[in-house]
Amino acid sequence: MCLTKLTTKKAKVAKEDIVCYKVLNKDLTSPYKYFQYELGGCTKSDLEINNDLSVQYGLHSFKYKKGANEEVEEWVTETTQRGDTIMQCVIPKGAEYYEGVFEGARMYTDKASYASNELIVTKKL
Repeated sequence: MCLTKLTTKKAKVAKEDIVCYKVLNKDLTSPYKYFQYELGGCTKSDLEINNDLSVQYGLHSFKYKKGANEEVEEWVTETTQRGDTIMQCVIPKGAEYYEGVFEGARMYTDKASYASNELIVTKKL
């Protein structure tokens, strides 16, 4: 995960559920770290940043659906289509999170993203 340009050095705490978007493989694993997600279940992770204010550990999600769409489009054009799907998710109230920019791909126009210690997959889009 390459979340950089964090808006704060200290993790924020979600005051309410935050709707976000994630790209997952058909089997609901993440395409980079192969974390297993479950529809309706809460996935948890450590949340740590590096000295350069990039995220070392955490669950990545996109702030806007457009960012997730662009990630899928890039994979289809650069590799063989893997059946990736966009999921609507929630960073639950009380979870810790960072806001930043996803620098993992060059063509995205909307890179606004989150890294959190908890993420709930709510539905397939």
